[in-house]
Amino acid sequence: MAFIRKTAENIHILLVRPRHVGNIGSSARAMKNTGFSQLVLVDPAPYDVPETYMMGWNSEDVIKNALVFSSLKEAVASYHLVVGTTRRKGKGRENLYPLEELLEEILSVAGKNRVAVLFGTESTGLLNSDLKECHKLAYIDTSTVFPSLNLSQAVLVVCYELHKLLRREKPKSRLRPAGKAHLDLMYTHIDHTLKVLGYDVKGNRPLRQQILKRIRAVFSRALLEKKDVQMVRGICQQIEKHLSRIKR
Repeated sequence: MAFIRKTAENIHILLVRPRHVGNIGSSARAMKNTGFSQLVLVDPAPYDVPETYMMGWNSEDVIKNALVFSSLKEAVASYHLVVGTTRRKGKGRENLYPLEELLEEILSVAGKNRVAVLFGTESTGLLNSDLKECHKLAYIDTSTVFPSLNLSQAVLVVCYELHKLLRREKPKSRLRPAGKAHLDLMYTHIDHTLKVLGYDVKGNRPLRQQILKRIRAVFSRALLEKKDVQMVRGICQQIEKHLSRIKR
């Protein structure tokens, strides 16, 4: 039971720019129903109002203990795995998986690390700029006739599926992924190395940006550990040193 409690405590539900306070309250209630307690709000509508607590009946502690951030980048800085939820496929959403395929990975990481599960604003969901902060994306397999879920409904589905699996069995392994700060430094280093190698704009194509985007997609699927990040940065460093010697 201690393992289950600790894992659940490490999974945080992030609502990005929620505009309807009823959804904040309903999401808090869905979390409490399924054993999750840390709600994080990014640029929310003013929510300390009666409707929030009415919709979040008996979940006042989750609402009152919510962490509030003005920007998503700041909100996700300390997480080892960030999973965004979206129903839309297409450009910029390559790391998109059915929710059920990510459940074990989320629980495995959450055994010893903090995991954020993101939900976008009611009208548009997560924006492309929000997706850049995510390691992976999940979708809930709903009807193609009417696929869109209410925000708090989506929170309940995700929390329930995690709750159900967590109580059925312990994850097979416990991943120790690199923190977001380490990954951001690595991508900055890779970008600099690509620039040193001469990758820049080709015709009207931002070649370096496109390559870095694909590298991010590949590494997001791999879920790098800290030692992997150090290895990649070491390779970049050696490339830069070698090129520096040639130029002399």
